[in-house]
Amino acid sequence: MVDSVRRASALALLLAIAACGQRAAPDGSAATAPLEFRTVAGEAVTPLGPAPGWLHCLIFVTVDCPIANNYSPEIESIVRDYADRPVRLFLVHVDPDVDAATATAHARDHGLTAALLLDPEHRLVAATGATITPEASLHDHTGAQLYRGRIDDRFGRLGSRRPEPNHRDLRAALDAALRGDPPLPDNTPAVGCQIADFR
Repeated sequence: MVDSVRRASALALLLAIAACGQRAAPDGSAATAPLEFRTVAGEAVTPLGPAPGWLHCLIFVTVDCPIANNYSPEIESIVRDYADRPVRLFLVHVDPDVDAATATAHARDHGLTAALLLDPEHRLVAATGATITPEASLHDHTGAQLYRGRIDDRFGRLGSRRPEPNHRDLRAALDAALRGDPPLPDNTPAVGCQIADFR
C-alpha cells in the first residue's frame, strides 16, 4: 500500500514537472518550445519564452498602417518610461514583404528604438492571437500572456480620434504586472489595420 502511494506520488510529481515545461497556446494546445527569433540587429531572442524576472511586450506593426505610425511617439515614450524596469519591448513587423533594412529605416524615420522582429510567417501572430496593427501582447516571465489589446483608447473606432486618450491600457497593464497583479481588463479591442493572412 505504501509503495503504491509512493509510486502515485512520484508519477504526479513527474507529470507536474512535465507540465511546467509546456506553455499553453491560445487554442489550448501545449507549446513544446518557445519560438526563437533574431532581431534585425542579430540578437537571438525568445520573445514568448521563459525570461526569469522579466516582462516581454510585443507590439505588432506594419510600415504602412497610419494608425500604427500615429502611435510611434507613445510607443517610444513607453520604451523610455520603462527603460529602468524589467520590461523588454519588441516591435513585430507582420508584413512578409518587409525586410530588415525596411524595418530599420521605418524605425529610424519614426524615432523608434525598441528591438525589431520580423514575423513573415505570422508565428508570433498565431501564438498571441493578434489581429490588428497596432496591437500589444504582454507576457510574464513564464511566457504566459497577461494582456492583449490596444495601446490606449485615443482611437474609439476607425476615423474617430480623441485629442488625448482616456485610458492608457498598455501602461496600466504594465504597471499591474510589475506590481505582481493581473492586468484588468486583460483584453481590449484594438483599432487599426487588420493583419492579413499571408500564409
